[in-house]
Amino acid sequence: MKHIVSIGKGILSIIYALYKCFPQKKKIALVSRQSDSPGVDFEMLARQIEKDMPGYRCVILCKKTDHRLAFLFHMIFPQMFHIATARAVILDTYCIAVSLLSHRKNLCVVQIWHALGAYKKFGRSILDKEEGTSSGLAELMKMHHGYDVILASGESARAHFAEAFGYPEEKIRINPLPRTDLLTSNAWKKETKEKILADYPQLHDSGKRVILYAPTFRKTEEAEQIRKIKELISNLDYEHYHVVVSCHPLMQDQLKDERVILPGGFGSMEWLCASDIFVTDYSALLYEAAIMEKEIYLYAYDIRNYISERGFYIDPYKDLPFALAESPEELIRMVQAGNCDRNAVKQFARENVMLPEDNGSGDEPVCTKNIVNLLEQLISRKNGG
Repeated sequence: MKHIVSIGKGILSIIYALYKCFPQKKKIALVSRQSDSPGVDFEMLARQIEKDMPGYRCVILCKKTDHRLAFLFHMIFPQMFHIATARAVILDTYCIAVSLLSHRKNLCVVQIWHALGAYKKFGRSILDKEEGTSSGLAELMKMHHGYDVILASGESARAHFAEAFGYPEEKIRINPLPRTDLLTSNAWKKETKEKILADYPQLHDSGKRVILYAPTFRKTEEAEQIRKIKELISNLDYEHYHVVVSCHPLMQDQLKDERVILPGGFGSMEWLCASDIFVTDYSALLYEAAIMEKEIYLYAYDIRNYISERGFYIDPYKDLPFALAESPEELIRMVQAGNCDRNAVKQFARENVMLPEDNGSGDEPVCTKNIVNLLEQLISRKNGG
């Protein structure tokens, strides 16, 4: 493996050296392998950069690693070319080209990550675990090397992010993701809910509450996860609830059931706007749900195994103010009884996400503008400004 990586790195380095012969542009490359299309954070940042940084343009490069040859072609061109000729790179995941290759000294790299908080462990915190990467491969691939700044949404995540990325805590800057500006905007929440209700008129049934269930995608034991989700679906009370199951796209075909809604055209964060109750196991979407002050419940049927296979930064039994069930029957009893402390949910959001001061107005994208201001400072500093 070491020889293969060395040969691959050598080839990529030669190509990248050729790309660096081209002049740098006033360009920001936003790179992700979370999906094949831009997420809301990248879209918001691109708009704000082009508004607040005259003369700069943004190039958004999104490609999942599902198909290795297609991803390799995308990485070699256009991804590496734009990184080589940009002034700055913004990431929301690990990027091979950024961490493995040698860049111009004035290239700025900002890691914003894609989760609002530090719930389940990731990155260097889970090396050699079943859900993680081997430590040997992580060192060969220089996993998470090369960042100038790493953003975290709250002070509570600083130490956890430092561990996950392998950096000293002073490299972690506290600034929530751009999506926080939407989550605290009453206008955006109202508009989004109206769009969903227009597409799903059955939700107008005022006698029923809406449950959004968003389970975490697992790298292992997918068949068992699907079985447990179907078990929950079979036990829910459809006389009193509409149920939306927002899961990984690879799982949706196996979960088709006329009793539940499989969302199409709207993401999980958007579905929160039309939901009353949020149920998950280990999804970091619970931070978004907390900011929006939803009732939150945990359906963690395999929590003991998950702790040993991956682990958490915070104790889900002691440190999360949400009712936790390990069986469908237990979860249903909790939901029906309303076992959710709404004040505790609000407090959890305040303690874990540094909400903008004009929370709720939606007039100014405070979090987004703060990231752009930081980016301007980094570029100026690295270019002798």
